Amino acid sequence: MSDGFIPGDKITFRYIGPRDEMLYASIRSYGLEHIFEDLGYSSQKCVRKVVENADVILLRNFGFGITTKLFEGLSLGKTFLALHKGGEFEELLLRYSPHSIVVHPNSESDISHAIIELYRRWEKGELCDVVSEAFQAEFNPYERTRRLACLLSKVTA
Repeated sequence: MSDGFIPGDKITFRYIGPRDEMLYASIRSYGLEHIFEDLGYSSQKCVRKVVENADVILLRNFGFGITTKLFEGLSLGKTFLALHKGGEFEELLLRYSPHSIVVHPNSESDISHAIIELYRRWEKGELCDVVSEAFQAEFNPYERTRRLACLLSKVTA
């Protein structure tokens, strides 16, 4: 892999969430300010708009729960690059977004190769949203509400 493979004017990282000093220090240290945009804490409506317009969604920190970005992205058929290996997050992501890439967060070479692979797909026009019908069926709010109402009618007098 060669350094500088992706032109800086062809990539933007938009960050949604609390101010992360460690992230900012890394961005400054590597001179990445020109490709970084911090959106801070954002409403679900704003997150959805950012996700809709994204070509790839980077999931770098899974914390204690599944992020809004993941569910919004899955509902829109987005491609993810997830820095996480194993467990329910990887299973969920690859079940509903098999075109995404999951790599170990400590493998610099795997992360670099994944970024370049996604860039190549984008450059060739092969990075398309692919909505999972299974995800839509499983997590459709109307269907979930209907099932809950049906269940409540069975368990109540």
